[in-house]
Amino acid sequence: MRKYTSVRLAFFLSICTLICLAAECSAAPSSLASAETALQLIKEGETRVSARTIRQALNADPSNPLIHQVSGTLLLLSGDLIGASAEWKIAESILPNDSLNRYARGIINLAQGNRPKALQLFQSAEPGGNRASCLLAERYVEFLNGAVGSGSGLPLPDIYSASIRGLSGMTAEREGDHVRALGALTAALDEMPGDKFSEPFSPIMTYELETPLRFGLPTIPVAQANAKVNDSASAACSGVVSIAPDYVDTDTGYVVFKIDGALNSLANTPPYRLVLDTTRFANGIHHIEIILYSRDGQVISRVNKEIKTSNVAAAAPKDMDSSLIGRIHDAIWQLLILRPSRLSLAYAAAGAARAAGNTDQTKKYLEIAASLDPNYRDTRVRYAALPGNLAFNSFWRGAPSEKLVAITFDDGPKPGITEQLLQILARERVPATFFLIGRHTTAFPELTRQISQAGMEVECHTYTHPNLCRIPSADVERELMRTVASIRAATGRTPKYFRPPGGNLNPVVIKIAARWGLTPCMWTVDGETMEKTTADRLLDWMLPRIVPGSILLLHNGRMTTVDALPYLISGLRKKGYTFVTIEQLANRTIGQFRLTGAR
Repeated sequence: MRKYTSVRLAFFLSICTLICLAAECSAAPSSLASAETALQLIKEGETRVSARTIRQALNADPSNPLIHQVSGTLLLLSGDLIGASAEWKIAESILPNDSLNRYARGIINLAQGNRPKALQLFQSAEPGGNRASCLLAERYVEFLNGAVGSGSGLPLPDIYSASIRGLSGMTAEREGDHVRALGALTAALDEMPGDKFSEPFSPIMTYELETPLRFGLPTIPVAQANAKVNDSASAACSGVVSIAPDYVDTDTGYVVFKIDGALNSLANTPPYRLVLDTTRFANGIHHIEIILYSRDGQVISRVNKEIKTSNVAAAAPKDMDSSLIGRIHDAIWQLLILRPSRLSLAYAAAGAARAAGNTDQTKKYLEIAASLDPNYRDTRVRYAALPGNLAFNSFWRGAPSEKLVAITFDDGPKPGITEQLLQILARERVPATFFLIGRHTTAFPELTRQISQAGMEVECHTYTHPNLCRIPSADVERELMRTVASIRAATGRTPKYFRPPGGNLNPVVIKIAARWGLTPCMWTVDGETMEKTTADRLLDWMLPRIVPGSILLLHNGRMTTVDALPYLISGLRKKGYTFVTIEQLANRTIGQFRLTGAR
């Protein structure tokens, strides 16, 4: 009687386990849905999360070629050509006639310098794939091979416009037509989507023979780089195979087998084997999870295995929602469009502008190039040679002989606060200087433009507000020049001064800034602490400390500052002060500067 009850209990537990596992499988998102999520994460530059998502999808459905294509896309765009090649080969072994596989392998071959093979693959992908992407890739290879007129007369959809204009502009510059080159390169830079001071997350055309492609996606950390299945994990099998746990505990009551994340079968008698007809599955790699349960339903162990199936008459890949497949396929094609390098275009545009005698445009595009990579070619040398790039050690205050005062605002622009500051300054007819954070000027270019159009001076407060004394020299340059380029894009004016966040300044930062014509601007009266209290306390603290030539430090982001500003202005006017910008104050006190001599 006891044995009979025990068997009934084991059977009951087995049924409960089956129900729970079935519910778990039905509640989990499909592998293709996860793959689509991973593609969106790739578009946003989220390599770490995307890698985890793809790995989960591969574990659930390792025989699905689209998931391998998504994995290959991530690895390719992050520059892992070896890993990407392995993933695209797996996809091609399952879908040998898919044009996307050929196109992706063409990109890999081009990045590795094999232009003939790349061109062959692009041409073979064209009939059944995204013809526009293939035609663009073919023209780019032709450009690298020295063809005349590359990019011209190639009517493609608008999404390819920046790529085509860039190719036309680089061809014109190579042919010595600087005016036409500048027009095409300027249009290409203007039409490129996304952050204007970052490279796109795509295969990037460099227009260089030695390194024809770069990849803009952040590198996947080594610990997460295994977002691909090991193709050589096991020999291919076919027909009916038997699978069993390597070890069975004496307390084992039953064993559950899950294949590609889905419940397949349950064995409750020794030797707990799974007899599997591999022809029911698509050819490729499949993930098998073997879960051993005790007689009372507790998990004893979990074992993971992979098998590779190869059958002449294999089942079609599962999870084949046609609309979802179409979206994933289209998304991969879009991610793998060859796009121009902003850095290469900006540097070439600067060269074309210089050849055409346009100094202002030369400076503008060298600033964009420096914002992306100050080490690129001779960008530093060319910029230093431009007129008007004189810089000094630092500027702390004006001359004590004149009752001049400069009001400055750090941070911002900040919608809702900046407008109120501008209204007060306009009403009181007071000029001021705004030291703006570059990422905010990029986010709010129109508000930045309003500050300049109101007659205010707009200067640099770095791009992300770091301590400049604690970051590498190249990062200091990028922090400064990304902000310079962003302000120039919004206002048409290049900053001459920068305010180091927190006042953190040392000789290295001063020398780096001087290379780019930037002078550190400090202050004499800092209102930050009192800005965190009340307007009255802020006024009571600042007004007694202001002397002729003072530079006042306030912030573009607090209502306390907005409330106090009218009274600060009226209080200083009663004392006979005149308001000036930093540049006006510096011009009146030029003798207080010391040349750095740093270039």
